[in-house]
Amino acid sequence: MNTNLILGRASIEAAADIAKQLFVGLDGDVCGAGKKALGVSELDAAEGEMATVIVSKIALVTSGAAITAGDALVSDASGKAIPATDLSATTPAGAVPVVSSGAQPVMTIAGSLPPEVINGYALDAATGADKLVRVLLV
Repeated sequence: MNTNLILGRASIEAAADIAKQLFVGLDGDVCGAGKKALGVSELDAAEGEMATVIVSKIALVTSGAAITAGDALVSDASGKAIPATDLSATTPAGAVPVVSSGAQPVMTIAGSLPPEVINGYALDAATGADKLVRVLLV
């Protein structure tokens, strides 16, 4: 049986109805896809109620897809845990062959935030969506 190991909780006003065991955003709503979570909802909370959010250590989170233990996890659009995607970069391809370093298209990297924010690491596997997994929150 999987359980929470809670060292910290916070309260936030629920901006919408929030089911238990979902990532909760910094705005008090269900966490958006790839966004940073405040933590994980401990109990169901109706819009306008104070929601109890687990903010540190290990929390049970509902999966949104198959998960392997050790996966870095992000939130999907429903606040469920899904594996993070590998970061990749590509350069534009063209029909003209590159004959010198000066002809290479320029790759620009800007900003400081990756497209997805890691909210934790899976301590358990899940065979698909709507399974409970222990997540080490970060």
